[in-house]
Formats: sequence, C-alpha cells, structure tokens
Amino acid sequence: TAFETARQYASYVGVAPHFRTSGTSVRWRPRPSARCDGQAKADLSMAALITVQYDAELQSFYNRKLGGKQDSDTKRKALNAVKFKLILRMFAIGKQNRKWETLDSMSNNEILAIS
Repeated sequence: TAFETARQYASYVGVAPHFRTSGTSVRWRPRPSARCDGQAKADLSMAALITVQYDAELQSFYNRKLGGKQDSDTKRKALNAVKFKLILRMFAIGKQNRKWETLDSMSNNEILAIS
C-alpha cells in the first residue's frame, strides 16, 4: 500500500491531529488537517457513526471518551478517536492477513498469540 503505518493513513484522511508551531511558541491547539482526502474522511465518519451504534466494544470506548459531557466539541473528538480505532483495526487485519473476528469468537490462546 501507499501507507506503511496506520498513523500515516490517519494523517492522510485527516483524523490525526497536527501541531502548528512557530519557533518556540505553541499558540494553536493541535487539530486535524483540513487538507485531506475528504471523501475517505466522510466514508470513515459514516462508518464510525454506524460502528458506535452496533459494536459494543467501540460504543463503550465512545461513551468513555465522552465522559458524561454532551457538547458537540467533545462528541466530535470522541468520534475522531473511534475513527482512529477503525483505522487501527483495518491495518491490523491487513498486516495479519486474516478476516475480522470479534474477541468473543476467539479462544484465549488465539488472543494471546495476536498480542
């Protein structure tokens, strides 16, 4: 592929935050780049929204990231974290060259072999 790591792909899609600095000053908060593949980011956003509804593991991760807050900024940051988790899953599947399996369907030995 054109990307060796999940973080490179996350940066290309506009999920990874970028720091803007000037010399020794750090005046801006890190935020995802606006110069990204917009269609891929939109597709990933829709996938993240659906995943939060139907995947119990990522739903609990999303709720943990929300931390009880319901403002739009926190929701956007939590959804961005879910997008990055999805990218990590995609690259793990590609790297291991196997189909996606939930942890429930795997034995303890298989889980230990992966980690």
